[in-house]
Amino acid sequence: MDRYFIKKDYKINEINITNDQVSDTNYWNEQRNLAAEVYQFPVYQFLSKYIKENNMERVMDIGCGVGRKLVHINKGDPRLEIIGIDQEDPIEYCKSTYSFGVWYSDDFENSHLSQDIKSKLIISSDVIEHLKNPNLLLDYIKSKLEGNGIVILSTPERDSLRGVDCNYSPNKHHIREWNYTEFEKYLESQGFEILDHFLQYPIKMKWNRIFFNEIIRRVVMFKPLKYNQVVVARIK
Repeated sequence: MDRYFIKKDYKINEINITNDQVSDTNYWNEQRNLAAEVYQFPVYQFLSKYIKENNMERVMDIGCGVGRKLVHINKGDPRLEIIGIDQEDPIEYCKSTYSFGVWYSDDFENSHLSQDIKSKLIISSDVIEHLKNPNLLLDYIKSKLEGNGIVILSTPERDSLRGVDCNYSPNKHHIREWNYTEFEKYLESQGFEILDHFLQYPIKMKWNRIFFNEIIRRVVMFKPLKYNQVVVARIK
């Protein structure tokens, strides 16, 4: 279980580097804000569609960062109640920047947030790979899901991103990365029923430096373009 269903020869990155540990007054500069808007954008497009199709009234984003992609959600449905949860630094950014949303600073390893703050729909996009003990995130999600609620999780698909022979993540911010089958087994072992599971493009399809690095360069190298896995699940 301590391997989280990842292959036996995989080496994790031992040090968990968080945004707050490296933040300063200029941390959320133009470059990082662009990245926050571009990466995982397709996940939030899917979220927006899910909200409309299921007439959802509230969504909670656990690990919302500076909330740039939640702007897209708000524009798509201004009536929607949006709750964002993350570390203190990005939450202060959200509070001072947006006219929508309710923003909470919390630590899911030692939560102080009221148990009454819940949602029938939760998204946690590309958070779980950053955690030394991802079980704590999943437990936190369970505590915040209301009724028979739905969680949408995304994380890189290791084999598509790095190849089937990859045994560690060169991204120092990622503790571990799962392939498709490993991630399903892990979530099921933690009491989740998987309703849907698919691969997406990792970024917003708009020409910029990130698009060149993540799409054009991979095309030239004959690497898969869809390497972000998305899971729709609920508690069993």
